[in-house]
Amino acid sequence: MKNNNDEFLWSQFCRLGERIGDGDLDKDELWMHKEYKRLAKILIPDYTKMETQIRKDKNLALNKRVKELIKDSSCHHCLGELKQSRSGSKVLICVKCKTRYRMK
Repeated sequence: MKNNNDEFLWSQFCRLGERIGDGDLDKDELWMHKEYKRLAKILIPDYTKMETQIRKDKNLALNKRVKELIKDSSCHHCLGELKQSRSGSKVLICVKCKTRYRMK
């Protein structure tokens, strides 16, 4: 029974992937992406590990770019020092006047 269930899940996974790849999506059909991710987590156990690693790498690269930007920039209002609001965020905050800036 489990084998038939796996075959069904794989066929659903492949069909959804083909529809997404062909661009058959309307704004009302965003459920396909959610269903595709759900099936990927079931059928490919390393999928979540791979997603986690991609997110970590992206955050490290963003933190590096923010550090470079902060070195040369200051607050436009009070000329205070800027700091990153939290790791992986594009929001910068002035230490003195608490003005928030969004990195482009």
